Amino acid sequence: MSPLSIVPPLAIALPDDPGLGDLIAFQLNGIIVVATALILIWGLMELLGAFFRRAEAAASAKAAANSTANAPATANALTAAPAGAGPAAAPAAPRAIPPDDLVLIFAAVHATLGPRARIISLAPRPEARDWAAEGRRAIFATHKVR
Repeated sequence: MSPLSIVPPLAIALPDDPGLGDLIAFQLNGIIVVATALILIWGLMELLGAFFRRAEAAASAKAAANSTANAPATANALTAAPAGAGPAAAPAAPRAIPPDDLVLIFAAVHATLGPRARIISLAPRPEARDWAAEGRRAIFATHKVR
């Protein structure tokens, strides 16, 4: 006994010359099956996310409890940090643009926009945008120059 004889696929269940109603019902069945599968996958991801968030919160609470239990008590309230707060990060100093790059930028602006063009300000791009810039570069590299 083959598996097809137990549960026939829907394509086999369609008549040889299906009508419009049969085709619409077949399409709606497919949409319902796909939507149900996507909803189940979404629910599973939400449950996993809740599990990992709860585990992370428990680990951070345990680490905070261990750090306050091991730290000596201080009378100065200004030096005490709130629970879960790490050391304060110093603001990153802006990177200076090398003089060679400035010369190239000025030359490119002069060549493309003319001698009357002015550069109002120059600032290096933040490091967080490097991945976005790389993605744009990869997309533009696929375009053909005419």
